[in-house]
Amino acid sequence: MFKKLLKKILNFKKEDGHKVIKILGFTIKYKEKPVNNINIEEIVERIKVNNIALKIHSEVFPKYRGIYQGRDIVIVGCGPSVKDYHLNIKGDPVYISVNRAYKIPEIKFDYIFFQDQYAEGFDELAEYRGNNCQKFQAVITKPGCDYIIAQDATTKLNSIRYILSPIVNGPIPYDIAYEPFADLSGTVFSAMQFALYTNPRKIYLVGFDCTDTNYFTNYPSKYEYQTVIWGWMKDFAKHYYSSTEIISINPIGIKGMFRDLYTQDFIKEHPEIKDFEVV
Repeated sequence: MFKKLLKKILNFKKEDGHKVIKILGFTIKYKEKPVNNINIEEIVERIKVNNIALKIHSEVFPKYRGIYQGRDIVIVGCGPSVKDYHLNIKGDPVYISVNRAYKIPEIKFDYIFFQDQYAEGFDELAEYRGNNCQKFQAVITKPGCDYIIAQDATTKLNSIRYILSPIVNGPIPYDIAYEPFADLSGTVFSAMQFALYTNPRKIYLVGFDCTDTNYFTNYPSKYEYQTVIWGWMKDFAKHYYSSTEIISINPIGIKGMFRDLYTQDFIKEHPEIKDFEVV
């Protein structure tokens, strides 16, 4: 009896690729959305990478969680503006090199993050000591890249491997001790994820011009910096690390993204800059 009454009140049927619902004489008709194809191989690959990251990262990164609370970190890139930096950060900051920035002789780096597999400079990088420098070498897992780095290379460099997510520009992990680093199309973003994880007072960005000029080493820039969107890192930092201030030194391409500070030498070379704050 109840079922017959329910059928009179509520009726479902399909008609010409649409789903039709009738409720008390009213008809609602809408087109069904096709179910997205599930790529099983992609899911298996993600699980595989996540398991590898869990194994490797859980043995390395927990000790770095909040380790630099109350201190400052300077992340140094290879843009031409880096030559106007001159070690203006006061106190005892921690220095992180992004790729070839370790070639700057005036800075003794504490860490190097690199994920570009370049033959040039391999021996030089292996010999670099800096301030008892720890090197982190990315394992790129996106399709088309091998995520097995030769053990002899890792040993020679005295580096620690970290795993990048196979999802390019995917979500940023909250805890790098148990998840892959987000592959955000630039080594600086790996360095940023690590720096934020250590919970510093301030993070200074130096030498990230984000322009199409060559690097300070005169090595040609091949990166299309206009495709790099910094906003998500800003939002992530604001949400999870609100006590950490991010400051750009001599910014060009990312001017206005964070707090901007300029050196006197840079201002002399760029008189067009107005209303500036000097570091």
